Amino acid sequence: MKKILFSVLALLSLSACHHETIEERAEREAQEYTQKVCPTPVVNFTRTDSLVFDKATNTLIYYCSFTDKMDDAKIVDANKQKISDGLREGLLNDTGIKTYREAGIHLLRDTAVAIGKGITLVGRDDRTNTHRKPLNEMMKTVDGTQYTILLDHQPYHLEAAKRQHVDFQFSGHTHNGQVWPINWIESAIYEKAYGRLTKGETHYYVSSGIGIWGGKFRIGTQSEYVVLTLQ
Repeated sequence: MKKILFSVLALLSLSACHHETIEERAEREAQEYTQKVCPTPVVNFTRTDSLVFDKATNTLIYYCSFTDKMDDAKIVDANKQKISDGLREGLLNDTGIKTYREAGIHLLRDTAVAIGKGITLVGRDDRTNTHRKPLNEMMKTVDGTQYTILLDHQPYHLEAAKRQHVDFQFSGHTHNGQVWPINWIESAIYEKAYGRLTKGETHYYVSSGIGIWGGKFRIGTQSEYVVLTLQ
């Protein structure tokens, strides 16, 4: 009996961890970065002392110190704009987004783009961003004569796509539970935790995904790579 209870508790724990928000992850990773990396080696007379994520403003704050020649208030005051521009450029070039940009990948964060042949892709930021644009606001910029594909990571509030006359919504996030019996729990949380769904003229597909989260395994669920064919 103890073994069974332990297993169930472990699975429920995995399920709870699955829902770590982006803000919580950013806060945790900022703390880990500070503990493991800071203070950083000095580069161009600048050292990073700590990294903090402010959940109230969704801001990642770098605390830096100047050394040697730059450790002079007069020099800093006279070059504030140059310093600010230099630090900003460094951050932009040092983030994961740079990798996508250099690979020619356009990230759709609350953005819609017409890709030709009468198709428009609408990409929403994750719902853990409490400041993301409402779907109805995003759809105001979309040509209603186009076939519209909505990419929304978490399959909450599926009726919103129907109200905005979206043709197809593609979601993921759930991993179909990843581990049995969490797939049962996911089915209770979401209107559709995995597979196909049709609501009015809007079609949906929630993928179990190709990867994993937490434990390096799947039990009772399958990974999948979905190829969507429009006819």
